[in-house]
Amino acid sequence: MLTHLVSPAVRPVFVGDRGFARAQLFRALQAQGHDFVIRIDADTHVQVNSFALPAPAATALACAPGARRWQPHGTYGADARVPVHLLAVHDPDQAEPWFLATTLASAEAAEQLYRWRMRLECSNRDWKTGVLLREGDDHHALTNPLHLHRLLLALAAAQWGCALVGLQAWHDLPTTPPAPTAPAPTLLETLPPGAAPPPAVFAHGPAAPPPVLPHRGPTPALPPWLRRFATRGWLSYVRLGLEVLRAPDLRWLVRRVVRWLGHYLWTTTPLWRPWQRRYRQLHWWPDAA
Repeated sequence: MLTHLVSPAVRPVFVGDRGFARAQLFRALQAQGHDFVIRIDADTHVQVNSFALPAPAATALACAPGARRWQPHGTYGADARVPVHLLAVHDPDQAEPWFLATTLASAEAAEQLYRWRMRLECSNRDWKTGVLLREGDDHHALTNPLHLHRLLLALAAAQWGCALVGLQAWHDLPTTPPAPTAPAPTLLETLPPGAAPPPAVFAHGPAAPPPVLPHRGPTPALPPWLRRFATRGWLSYVRLGLEVLRAPDLRWLVRRVVRWLGHYLWTTTPLWRPWQRRYRQLHWWPDAA
């Protein structure tokens, strides 16, 4: 568990797909006082109340397309009978409903959290297929856990950078590229050391995300500008950002994101003091000393 890394001011909620539907996991989370929203299989036996007999979720929580069914104080498992709240969500365009087990007292909150989880499908596909890891080679021999820490940190930063570029591409590419202009002055040329940037600097940050595409049902046709990067299927922000970085004629878009990151990171990241640099060199990069 990584819950000790979460701020006490934050209430963590574990959201998972059907692979995490285990009675043992449910009991462990409840014993530690953690909430969860986890999808369960249609064939898993549940009880909608203490008087009902265990029955498959598809039968006990059956609902018509477009309907919701909320059954608080149910149980999960024919033998384990873990106390949970049960929710069935059947959107009109879904082939089958979602069956969710949760400890949240609100059906609306449980449904919203699981919908947010479904928005990660494109990013999950990128991670599973190795969008960034397989750029050079598919073989990575790591002999030191510290090297794994560095690799994961670099991949997280690279994915974040690609996602920002892809997000800006959604905003800028459907329009005409900006006319070439003289390079903007750097932050060091416009601000004295330690000075806070004006509010206008942050007003030109990454664009707002586009509307979320439905993960089920008919998929809208690709816009003309996106057909340059994809022949079929929509791209995640990470994959789109990676394609933009490869395009020589789109460097203006990358420069815009890099300029914003420079303004943002330079003014919000404190400089390392000498003792901090020595500590990091000793503990983070011992083989470089």
